[in-house]
Amino acid sequence: MQNDKELEQLFKLNKRKIQDQGFSREVMNKLPDKIRILPQIIIVCFAVIGIILSIAIQGLSSFLESLNHIVEVSSQAEDISVSMLMPYLIGMLVLGSVGYAVYESDNV
Repeated sequence: MQNDKELEQLFKLNKRKIQDQGFSREVMNKLPDKIRILPQIIIVCFAVIGIILSIAIQGLSSFLESLNHIVEVSSQAEDISVSMLMPYLIGMLVLGSVGYAVYESDNV
């Protein structure tokens, strides 16, 4: 086999259904239900951690001043500079990625 495509073709050509008389279905039915609220709890926890880290790194007054500035600029329909939002954007992307990864691992 030279590559993955050849291997996939081999498996597709030689695919066989194993008769298990419903054993797989019974096993799946006996497994406990997944906890559906866990991903939301994890996402909220990471959001809180992100806010706490932001406050710890730049201080409460600086954090509130940045938020106030964002609200003022947004309400006046002016352009928000990317450099001003970059730390928040990076933080949101990291926390969102971690939250999504945890959510997806829970759904596997």
